[in-house]
Amino acid sequence: MASPLIDLYTLVGIAGISIGIIAAEEVISFLVRRAARKARAGMTVLRDIKTGMRLIALLLILSDVLSASGLSSLFATLTVSGIVAVAVSLALQSTLSNVISGLLLFSDGVLRLGDMI
Repeated sequence: MASPLIDLYTLVGIAGISIGIIAAEEVISFLVRRAARKARAGMTVLRDIKTGMRLIALLLILSDVLSASGLSSLFATLTVSGIVAVAVSLALQSTLSNVISGLLLFSDGVLRLGDMI
């Protein structure tokens, strides 16, 4: 009898890691959304945070499944994720700069939410 592509132990391992990733995503998403609510962020911001965290979790699960099934090696996964990270960081460079500047202004107490500029 030919061995299946994924045996039972691998399948259980993938399921366990997937559940762990989803649980970690829920905890991190909850903490970030709670901080955003404290800052009186709008509902669209909260929804976008949840969607972004869910997308990251699904990409991690997909990477795990491809690696465990033998369709993708760890080297290929790390290479692709590195290239994607550089592309995204270059695309979001000015946006991230503005977000960090805004966070620093809020943390220093110079501006508060609702102030008129």
